[in-house]
Amino acid sequence: MDPIPGGVSVMVSIGHYNMPGIIELQAKTIQANCGNIPIIVSDDHTETAGERGYENKLRLLDICEQYGLLYRDAGPDRIGHSGGDLGAFWHGLHHAAGNGIPYCVKLSQRFIIDRPQWAQKLATMLRDRGGHTMSQCHKGRGRFVFPIRSEFVLMDVRRWMQANIIGHLRPRVLNGAAETVVSRCLSMLGGNLTACPLFTPERTKHCAGVYWYESSGDNGYKQLADKYGVTLGDGYHAVGSHLSPAYRLG
Repeated sequence: MDPIPGGVSVMVSIGHYNMPGIIELQAKTIQANCGNIPIIVSDDHTETAGERGYENKLRLLDICEQYGLLYRDAGPDRIGHSGGDLGAFWHGLHHAAGNGIPYCVKLSQRFIIDRPQWAQKLATMLRDRGGHTMSQCHKGRGRFVFPIRSEFVLMDVRRWMQANIIGHLRPRVLNGAAETVVSRCLSMLGGNLTACPLFTPERTKHCAGVYWYESSGDNGYKQLADKYGVTLGDGYHAVGSHLSPAYRLG
């Protein structure tokens, strides 16, 4: 797939725990829309996810090999949901910086975008507007929660890789929300969040071509899986992450 005229290089970093079928769906959706851009999967030790954890980890590793995805452990040991979220930021930004990729998109595993060249178009928009971060503020059923939605964060790698900022993203047990840490980094960059045009601050609002469990639900994922010929399989669900096997807040 040819890049858009005047476009920029971009990669995707996805956090993961115990939903290998969702990662396959992410891979096929991203590659169908954005071509062969780098994709990192940061896994919070799926092998610890109950009696099916080892089987799901093996499926995840097979998917990474089949689709050419880069694999990373979120941390040396299980760090839980929030700490694992930081792993996707950390590993994505470091890979991008080490390979001369100027923009990195961090995605939650179930935040899937099915729009042509969405990564290239959004990165080009962020560059042309002189911004450092694209997302939306975070509202839940109309109430403000955080300054940023961590399910999707597009970052100018050079600016996020400043030592005083990247250190805050080190994967670790947080015992709180990752959004708090990411919001602190955003403030250190001066705020000025560039609003992503593909979705809104409201987590429950459905937007065309964007799949998220609180807005598109189980039917949305199953329709997308049918489109791309993916079996979602064991571990997949479309309810809150706290209902995942062996869930840990982290």
